Amino acid sequence: MSIKKILFLVGAFVIYSSAAVFSKLASLQSFMSLTYILCFLAVIVILASYAVVWQKVLTFMPLSKAFLFKSITIVMILSISALFFGESITVNNVAGACLIMGGLVLLSWKD
Repeated sequence: MSIKKILFLVGAFVIYSSAAVFSKLASLQSFMSLTYILCFLAVIVILASYAVVWQKVLTFMPLSKAFLFKSITIVMILSISALFFGESITVNNVAGACLIMGGLVLLSWKD
């Protein structure tokens, strides 16, 4: 797979991860305030954009492999939560992320 396709794939997951950021920002606002509504609308736009980009990813990569790479979003979201929201990353978070990614690797493993 070319570098351009890998960067496109990683870009798709950055888009997907940014939806979590706006979801978190919305959760910090008063319900139905203007900021809450704007963050909520941003999540909808981001996920719609991601759906289009994901369809493009599936044109050059089988779904089984694309989903395996999607596990990187777990690491992205853990990193974003620590960097931007000051949330702590616990041993359980790391162990859970490793279990999920390991499970995906096992599911996609070819004999």
